[in-house]
Amino acid sequence: MDSLQALLEKKQLSDSLHLEILSSLLQNCQHTSANCLQFIQKGLTLAQKNHNLLKEAEFLAHWGSLNLTIGDYPKSIEYTLQALKIDEELGNQTGISRDLNNLGVVYSAKGEIDKALKYYEQSFKIDHFINDNSKLSITLNNIGVIYYQKKQLSKALDYFWKGLIEAEKQQDKHRVGVSLNNIGDVYYDIGEYQKSNLFQYQALKVEQEIQDYEGIAYSYNALAKTYTELSKFDSAEYFAQKALEFNKKFGFNPQVKDNLQTLKELFYKKGDFKKAFLYADSALTMMDSLFSEDKNKIINQLQQKFELDKKQSEIESLQKDNIIKQQEIENQNLWRNIWIFSLGVTLAFIAVLFYSNYQRKKINDRLNAKNEALKNLNATKDKLFSIISHDLRSPFNTLKSTLELMKENAFSPKEIELVSKQMQKNIESISYTLDNLLQWSLSQMKGGNTNIEKVELGEIITETINFYQEVAKQKALQIVNQIDSPMFVLADKNQLRLILRNLLNNAIKFSFIKGSISFSYIINGKEVEIAVSDTGIGMTEEQLKNLFSPANRSTPGTSGEKGTGLGLLLCKEFVENNGGKINVQSTLYKGTTIVFSLKLA
Repeated sequence: MDSLQALLEKKQLSDSLHLEILSSLLQNCQHTSANCLQFIQKGLTLAQKNHNLLKEAEFLAHWGSLNLTIGDYPKSIEYTLQALKIDEELGNQTGISRDLNNLGVVYSAKGEIDKALKYYEQSFKIDHFINDNSKLSITLNNIGVIYYQKKQLSKALDYFWKGLIEAEKQQDKHRVGVSLNNIGDVYYDIGEYQKSNLFQYQALKVEQEIQDYEGIAYSYNALAKTYTELSKFDSAEYFAQKALEFNKKFGFNPQVKDNLQTLKELFYKKGDFKKAFLYADSALTMMDSLFSEDKNKIINQLQQKFELDKKQSEIESLQKDNIIKQQEIENQNLWRNIWIFSLGVTLAFIAVLFYSNYQRKKINDRLNAKNEALKNLNATKDKLFSIISHDLRSPFNTLKSTLELMKENAFSPKEIELVSKQMQKNIESISYTLDNLLQWSLSQMKGGNTNIEKVELGEIITETINFYQEVAKQKALQIVNQIDSPMFVLADKNQLRLILRNLLNNAIKFSFIKGSISFSYIINGKEVEIAVSDTGIGMTEEQLKNLFSPANRSTPGTSGEKGTGLGLLLCKEFVENNGGKINVQSTLYKGTTIVFSLKLA
């Protein structure tokens, strides 16, 4: 590839050779790279310049595939349809088949399997008509998978058999193994476990011959499933463990999750509920890991799309800058001539320039403000997805698995007592998270009103301390209230209650056992400054710097307590809603003091 790129740099190349080199480079190009986009744009421009419609369609097809890779399905479909239109005008059957198959891939990725099926079938008919047998097995299996997803197992089995026949004709052993696995899966789904077993063994033999490790692991897991249904638990466990060993060794993480699920079902059917619970918990952990990987993959795809769009914008921006610079040169020449005749006109021109710079600065300031708002919005969105996907999803999944095992009487009375306490902690954690999440969501949607009224501060603080008294006892914490009563302030009562609860919750969370927490105040003119102090773990300067940022991630408490990071964001927003300010002072390993102000009534 490097030699082809070096050849591309030579200036004395014919356009036709130039196009062939670009086409060859694209065959080995990763569609997520910036080089790939440059090759496509160069090739497309050159093909259009030389009226080479065949190459123009080829580069448009590549552009469609690039947009599919970064998740921009509308653009992928748009460019692929442009390629298809040209290939149909040329009567290029190979290109038409390619374009139809690409459309099938796009719609399959979108989850529109009926449309995907239509395009796969059209591509298959053309390949069959022009005797392009090299792709028949792939297309037949793709069609079979669509029918399998639609639960039309008879049709799926028919296409998998046809795919097997074509793969054997082409001596494509990888496709032979895939087809045998697919046939075995169908027989498993219709309950013919002996037949399923036979085909998975045949697939395993082929995959071992060609050292297809992912296929070997898949066959091992499939055999474990059939032996489970046949109640041959020793064989089932043997093959399940072999599959797990292969998948972990070679990093086939999605299949690890399937193996753990198979082991869970095996021990559940065997009646070993404790092992079933352990493998179910491992499967949930793996699902969380895969979910995070998928989320990171989506973020990377969005970033790649952003980079490609940014590159295009930079090109347009450079063109605009060139026009502006040319205009500035013309203006300078014009005003230089006018200077000779009129000093007044020159002064007017200078005034216009100052005004223009002033306007430009205003526009830049607005753009910077919008960029900062967008950055905060993205950070807020990521925090919301993180809370929903992990802080709420994981406890709910654990509760679900625990309740299923309790339903099967898998625990002793002593174990039930321990599990119940853990369930209570999980429910309290979920309730606290949901309360903060709902309050935060309401404030973000501008749907929450701040109702300022005269409130007795000491009463709310006493109520808050009583609310957390049991939690504080678990760490043997001493909570001291130094607020004189009555003390009246102007505030929204519900928002003030939430501020105090979050601050006390944080103080408890990050305090050491037998530590102390205090509520104190200072009167400052027409305001009162309320301080919540603890003798806990404290914070670093970096943590303090990012404390109120939407991107800030919560850290575990001194006893491993988890959080979401929303509490302090809500505190800051609600303090400001009530006309006050909030600041934090902290020393690592000595403690933290959070001070917020309210107006006296």
